[in-house]
Amino acid sequence: MLVADHRPAGSVLPIYAADDLDGAVAALGREGWALEVGPMGTPEGPACVLRNESGVAIALLEVQRPEAMEHAYADEANEHAVRPGAGS
Repeated sequence: MLVADHRPAGSVLPIYAADDLDGAVAALGREGWALEVGPMGTPEGPACVLRNESGVAIALLEVQRPEAMEHAYADEANEHAVRPGAGS
């Protein structure tokens, strides 16, 4: 689970890994999914948000840098890392 402050409260956006982001977006497009946002950069790799006719949104992420989050957490200067006991 990823808690993201850029998402509206109470919203859910499932994120699925894709080995080939462009291919997955094209395949879903043929099934009625529309590209809503992206591709956009994330620490781990490019991502897209798609929405279907019913309004359901999903995200796809092509992980190109699998250690990015671990490196960010290990960086003591990273003020955005949530650490046990922080703020208490």
